[in-house]
Amino acid sequence: MRFADAENDRPLVEAFTVDPAGEPLATATVTGRGTAQRELVLPYHGGRLRGAELSRQLDRWVAAGVVEPSCAEAVRLVAENPDWLDLSDRRVAVLGAGAEMGPLTALMRWGAEAVAVDLPRPALWQRLVDTANRYAGRLRVPVAGDPTGPDLARRAGADLVHEPGRIATWLASFDGPLVLGNYVYADGAMNLRVAMAVDALTGHLLARRTDLALAFLATPTDVFAVPADAVDGATRRYVEASGIGRIRRPLRC
Repeated sequence: MRFADAENDRPLVEAFTVDPAGEPLATATVTGRGTAQRELVLPYHGGRLRGAELSRQLDRWVAAGVVEPSCAEAVRLVAENPDWLDLSDRRVAVLGAGAEMGPLTALMRWGAEAVAVDLPRPALWQRLVDTANRYAGRLRVPVAGDPTGPDLARRAGADLVHEPGRIATWLASFDGPLVLGNYVYADGAMNLRVAMAVDALTGHLLARRTDLALAFLATPTDVFAVPADAVDGATRRYVEASGIGRIRRPLRC
């Protein structure tokens, strides 16, 4: 993978040695007007699962093989320690802030500071600003020009693929511990390009600061080492499956 502009073609890691085009990104802040949520609540089928109802649903999911027991245990552990949801002292850079599966709404609910990175698309940023206003967190928005000016949504955003150096400089302006969360996605070959841009940005920041933590959104194509009981449970459910599960192997053939 290489980084090319109108004048040069260089290895991707050297993209951060190029002086960023355009003026440096400034930071606009949107402070939520809501009250921080201090209870673990999961949206489910148009409702909200909490407390004993959440625990019963976890039991049903484990029995049906929807989740592994360790997943249910982890959710229960968080539900039993609501103080863990106080993220008022946490700063999370959300790469792909507008992603449907991303954590930005939850971070805002729990009062975190979210440093948002996404493409300069006014409709996307208007949605993010509205979300931030509704909840309790603080949204840091990259903008061109005066951060206190009007039409924030129209001036917000930056492109990871075409201006990684500009974004790296902006992220480096935040002092103190930072969680770098990767939630980007694009269709087709662009997904490879944006994934590599995030990887290069991550390596660049890791080499320059010791207070960086990493977060990822896992996908069904990721491979993990798991305990033997997880494998045994998956194998048992496959053998005992009914309906479409019974004809999966013939269909593959």
